[in-house]
Amino acid sequence: APSAALKLSADVFALRHEDALAAVVADALLVPTNLAPRHVLGGELVTRVEPQPGLTFDGGAALARTIDGPDLAFDVGQLFIQGVVAPAPGFELGGRGRARMLFGADRAAGSDATLDGFGSVSTGDMTLVLTLRNMLQSEMPSRDLAALPSASDVALPAPDRSLFISVEGRL
Repeated sequence: APSAALKLSADVFALRHEDALAAVVADALLVPTNLAPRHVLGGELVTRVEPQPGLTFDGGAALARTIDGPDLAFDVGQLFIQGVVAPAPGFELGGRGRARMLFGADRAAGSDATLDGFGSVSTGDMTLVLTLRNMLQSEMPSRDLAALPSASDVALPAPDRSLFISVEGRL
């Protein structure tokens, strides 16, 4: 925290997934099979700026990559930015944008971007949160699974627009 209005944080993480499963067809039966552990290495850098009381901006970047073991899922790189306005005590409005790049060996990859909006009202130990995810109903551009590297991109559906309502309490 180099100043009262600026905070920076950097983290490195290593994960080991022991319960990796793969579905294998054996004698016409679908059989789950335990795989070797998967080791993931990654990190993230996050910054928070508060130019004036009641207005904050957060931004960051993260990367997670499989370094050993079965590559069951895409590795991911992600950028995000968020702005929050608190016009009155206990009341917040904000928006969050995220861009994600998925990549992996021997598989189609692509990127997507989403924009979420949220608001919250807090009274004592209870908070009501409304979140509208994927406000732009975006799609994920990705290479066709059967395409050559020089082929054009196709659009795949991203997670649908959805509204979440949650109540959070503190004991």
